[in-house]
Amino acid sequence: MAVTSLAGTRWQVTRVADQPVPASINSTVQFDDQGQVFGSAGCNRFTAAYRLENGGLRVKRLATTRKLCFPAIMSQEEALLRVLRGAERVYLQAGELILESARERAPSRLVPLPEPDASVL
Repeated sequence: MAVTSLAGTRWQVTRVADQPVPASINSTVQFDDQGQVFGSAGCNRFTAAYRLENGGLRVKRLATTRKLCFPAIMSQEEALLRVLRGAERVYLQAGELILESARERAPSRLVPLPEPDASVL
């Protein structure tokens, strides 16, 4: 299914370039309706401008914090950021957001996170 808007959903990254993201790594991506994408790449926070174009995701001005983490986390984080920078195809399949990047051989998968319950806030 084609994606016409990514705004309004927070996504949990479950696979990057078809490699599973360990449960101990909390990688999230959120798109807003003002053309900003932000989240946690695993160790560091990131933000960038984005737009959907010709079935792909165009990310510009990607900025991250600069914390140093364990090598395995940093490797997964670098792969996720490469995917975000080069996602040529973006689509929904069985409730998952799929990102296919020219910079990685296999797709990355994200699942929607439930909205926080406002009654407990």
